[in-house]
Amino acid sequence: MNAGFPKVLVLTNGGLRAAGNFGLAMASLFGGWPDDKMANLHVGPPPSDGLICGKSLNLGFGCVVGYGMGKALFCHLRPPELQARDNAHSNANAKNLDPRTTLNTYGVLRGFADMLPLRIGAPVWKWIVQFSPDLVLSPLESIRIMKLTTAVSTKLRIPAVPFLADDWISTMYADSPLFAMPRLLLLSELKRVLRRTSGGMAGSPAMASEYSKKFQKTFVTFVRAFDVPPVYPASPLVGTTGGIVILYAGRLNADRWQSVVDVGKALTVVRNSGLDARLDVYSLPEDLEMYAARISMPPVVNIRGSLQPNDVFGKLLESDILLHTESFSDAQRKYTRLSLSTKIPQYLAAGRPILMYGPGEISVTKYVQHSGAGVVVDRNDIGAIVTALTHLASSSDLRTSLGRVGWGFAKEFHDTEPVRSNLKEFLCKCAH
Repeated sequence: MNAGFPKVLVLTNGGLRAAGNFGLAMASLFGGWPDDKMANLHVGPPPSDGLICGKSLNLGFGCVVGYGMGKALFCHLRPPELQARDNAHSNANAKNLDPRTTLNTYGVLRGFADMLPLRIGAPVWKWIVQFSPDLVLSPLESIRIMKLTTAVSTKLRIPAVPFLADDWISTMYADSPLFAMPRLLLLSELKRVLRRTSGGMAGSPAMASEYSKKFQKTFVTFVRAFDVPPVYPASPLVGTTGGIVILYAGRLNADRWQSVVDVGKALTVVRNSGLDARLDVYSLPEDLEMYAARISMPPVVNIRGSLQPNDVFGKLLESDILLHTESFSDAQRKYTRLSLSTKIPQYLAAGRPILMYGPGEISVTKYVQHSGAGVVVDRNDIGAIVTALTHLASSSDLRTSLGRVGWGFAKEFHDTEPVRSNLKEFLCKCAH
């Protein structure tokens, strides 16, 4: 049963869990991977839930030279607003914090802490050698993880396979002269890792294309896989759910909440024209704590709480239209330029039309457009959203047509079994 599966050692900051673009993609891609063929070596603390990999070893921050002194300095200089965020669930004042607050001092300290050298002891090397990996896979999410990846790859003489789910290469330590030293070291360590690989995995087609040209390596797209229904899932009858239900299920950070507010304003206009439609919002508890009061406009925009991962797809099937937003701010566009939200494959698989509201040049907007599964509003224009919502809400034929196209796209490109087969083939080639 395990024949042909390479042994994969995953190197991460925190313990590998089903959260974030990288973690959710890993959970879906490696869901059928044999337990004895995958292990996780990480520096940060293990997660309390959502573990992907049963075999793991926590290096602990004790492996970071100078960590104790650095931690004491961090705690002393930690901004009060960040402390409030840490205690968001118990500190009522956190609700009133400006989510765009810049934490320059702490950010600089984190950047220089990332430069601290690692000390890998004999017991750790013994654990790695006993596992005997065929390759090292890593999101390369920090300088220290890049150093660790290069060290393991070099010592064991095995290839390194970067899995880059977000374009942190372009943005990490790049927004201030204060980060000049961490930025230079990051780029230097990235070059060292790339010498140990013939290619890597990317979180979107746009990212794979750009990185292949930029680094002269073969990057292949691997995004979250999903068990796509074998038969098109019919939409609910309008009226059984109380009018047209538009559903948003995802993060509200990175200024996405501001785009949700725009959609709420547009939906108010649509409702005033006589169309019965509402927007239901589901997000993580920490996001709702921070942004719910800013976006709630009942009965137009309704905060419905949080969903467990296993409950998300059923809720998508109960809706008529699925909403995805990204921020139009210059600060956020550079971060989302090449990223593809892990919920998009799930949206497509549900067979519901997608209303995409976000900048036209970013990867997720282009992906929804390419899939043919929805209506794209690629400019910051309430009137354009009103037009898109009116078309979608007033035509069941249009919703069904777009939903079917999206479901077919998901069957072709995101269905679990073929995607996992492609991953196995790709990593086998990397290992040999």
